[in-house]
Amino acid sequence: MKYIIYMSTASMYFQTGMLETMLIHFRKNNEANKITGMMLFGDGIFLQVLEGNDRDVDTLIKKIKKDNRHHSVIQLDCQTIEERIFPDWSMGFKVASAEDFTAIKGFADPASPNFLPAQKGEQHPALSILKRFAESTRMT
Repeated sequence: MKYIIYMSTASMYFQTGMLETMLIHFRKNNEANKITGMMLFGDGIFLQVLEGNDRDVDTLIKKIKKDNRHHSVIQLDCQTIEERIFPDWSMGFKVASAEDFTAIKGFADPASPNFLPAQKGEQHPALSILKRFAESTRMT
């Protein structure tokens, strides 16, 4: 089992209703493929962690990279895991403001030169952000 964390830039303006409609579809597909995870969206940026069996996660990330609703997909991290971090979420989701991100303990600025982990095996700062955001917004 593994997780992949990626970020991307929206190709269009997303209204809340559009995102909610997309989420219904994403959650249904994720449940069918036993994918779990969480997505944050703010200021036109998606930050998402996907977890599940290796083949299913790899298949989904290939599909995501071809989706024209966003561009500049950057894979931030990919790690093998023993158990799921978000086991009960077919797709946790939250629209987040810049203030939401900076208020999270452990926030890591992606513009910082130290954003990516120094060594393989370190937990990526984006995963910490997603977990802390879920905790601080009582999504868990």
